[in-house]
Amino acid sequence: MEQFKRAVRKFNIQIGRSIIFSRVEPLKCKTICCEANCPWSIYCSRSNEPRSFQVKTFVNQHVCARSHTNKSADRKWVIEQLEEKLRDQRDFKTSEAEAWFRREFNGLIPAMEQVMPGVHHRFCAMHIWANFTKRWKDKQLKGAVWEYCRATTVTEFEAAMMRLKGINNAAWQYLDRLDPKTWTKAHFSEWPKVDNVTNNNCETFNGKILKYRGKPIITMLEEVRVHVMRVMARNKKSLSGYVGTVAPR
Repeated sequence: MEQFKRAVRKFNIQIGRSIIFSRVEPLKCKTICCEANCPWSIYCSRSNEPRSFQVKTFVNQHVCARSHTNKSADRKWVIEQLEEKLRDQRDFKTSEAEAWFRREFNGLIPAMEQVMPGVHHRFCAMHIWANFTKRWKDKQLKGAVWEYCRATTVTEFEAAMMRLKGINNAAWQYLDRLDPKTWTKAHFSEWPKVDNVTNNNCETFNGKILKYRGKPIITMLEEVRVHVMRVMARNKKSLSGYVGTVAPR
C-alpha cells in the first residue's frame, strides 16, 4: 500500500496537482484531488484472487488548474526523492539536486516545446519575482526583477544586470541563467504583438471560466463565447459616456 501511495503522490506532483489521502487503511486507500470540485480520484484495495493490491476505481480527469505551489511536495517527500539519488552520488551538490528536480518534475516546459514547436514561450515576471525575493529580501534587490524585465533595450538590460552583479553576484547568477527571451522586454521577439511581462490576464480569464471547464467541449465553448460577449458589452456600456482619447496614457 505504501508503494501505491508513493506512486500516486509522485504522479500528481509531476502534473502539478495536490492530492489528499481521504481514506487510508492497511488494506485499502482512497485518494482525491485537493480541489473540492475536481472529480479526480483513485481507489486501491486488497484482492484475494489473485492475492494482490488492485486499483478498483480510477477517475483520471483533473478539471482544476495546474499549481506552482504543490501541497503534496512536502519536506518528507523531497527527502524520499533525494535519498535514493544520494546513495548513488554521495557528493550530490545542492545546485545539482535543484537541477535534477527541475528536470524530473517541471515537465511542462519541454512538453509545451514538443507539442507546439517554434512557438514563443515566456515566463511570468511575477513568479520570477516571487521566487527571487524568497532568497534575497534586501530592499535594494526587491525591485531588481521588475527593473530588468521592463528594460526596453538590450543595452539598458545589460547595464542593469551588471549593476546587480556588482551588488550581489549570487542574485545575478540566479537571473542570468534564465533565457532573457522569455522574461525581459529587451529580448522579446517582435513577432508576437504583445509585450506583457506577467500572465495576469490569462490567470484572470482562467479563473472566470473555471466553472465552464468541466462541461462537454461544445457547451464549454458556448459558455466561454457568451462570457466574452458579456464582458465586451459591459465595457462598451462603461465607455459610452467617455469623451477623450482611447486609451489615455
